[in-house]
Amino acid sequence: IYLLKANVGIALFYAFYKLFCQRDTFFVWRRFALLSFMAISFIYPLLNIQDWVKEQPAMYELADYYATWMSDQEVNVSVNATATQSAKLPSLMVIGMYIYYIGVITLTLRFLTQLLSIFRIRRTGTTTLLNGQRIISIPTDVSPFSFFGWIFLHLPNIQKDNQQEIMMHEQTHVRQWHSVDVVLSELFCIICWFNPFMWLLKGEIRLNLEYLADNKVSETIHNNKQYQYHLLGLAHTKQQTGLYNNFNVSHLKKRIIMMNKKRTRMTGRIKYALFAPLAIALLLASNISCISNEKKNEQAEVPAVQQAEAPTSPVETTPMNNEATVEEVFTMVEEMPEYPGGIAAAMKWIANEL
Repeated sequence: IYLLKANVGIALFYAFYKLFCQRDTFFVWRRFALLSFMAISFIYPLLNIQDWVKEQPAMYELADYYATWMSDQEVNVSVNATATQSAKLPSLMVIGMYIYYIGVITLTLRFLTQLLSIFRIRRTGTTTLLNGQRIISIPTDVSPFSFFGWIFLHLPNIQKDNQQEIMMHEQTHVRQWHSVDVVLSELFCIICWFNPFMWLLKGEIRLNLEYLADNKVSETIHNNKQYQYHLLGLAHTKQQTGLYNNFNVSHLKKRIIMMNKKRTRMTGRIKYALFAPLAIALLLASNISCISNEKKNEQAEVPAVQQAEAPTSPVETTPMNNEATVEEVFTMVEEMPEYPGGIAAAMKWIANEL
């Protein structure tokens, strides 16, 4: 249930992002929003405000209605389901769990492999200075990339006229700790690997980091067009994939369009406040669902408790035949004094026999 709620949150937040945020130029706000979407999706199912919800008559009535509806649905399913279908359901759940854990293990191994490959590249590279900045020169012919405080460059690919722009781009990744976003999105993707919206959200996080770095270069250099031509010049180089902040050209068209886009008005930031009602709605829905489950369980337990506690007449539970003696009847009555109704029935039987 927790995993289901978290993935529902991710899907809704991704839809919100695509609808309201993907066309503006508030790259810092977008970074904060994207990270918040992932964090809130995994936190809100754990927040318990059930006591407050129960104090609200409308919400509590909604929970009661939902519990009744769920009970009716379960009755319908139990009536329509055959014994074979009931036996298959646990088997499918077990198979689904195994598939999920296999996916988690596979992606975890992939994550660790990518992490080790970074240290392997670091070991093969040599530390040097480029324009007064420390970099790691690597022999592999790949495009520039960075990971936390490391900047990796294949120097033969770097022309003197675009060294400053490339270094500024990668230094932006390093100084703004973009690798934290990359690693977090990878970890969330491991947990929610079956959710396509999580993969799409990870792609948006990577793309926005490139927007941030491009925006920093555009604000610093005087010739923005020249920087875009340099991006096109790196299109032929081999692209690294994994946990790197890559000098990525896979979304080159989107990046160039965003660099040439007119800056969004400051009033456009107001729309980011709209994601708060969505988060509150998810929180309320989660707690109403928990209350409904409790009420449904209580409704299911009451008939069972009543049936277990219902007193039975001693005349019904104790065999009484016409050959019983009066002494046997009195003995039976003395042994069951807690059933007045049963005593009255026994005395009536005695009177009839006498």
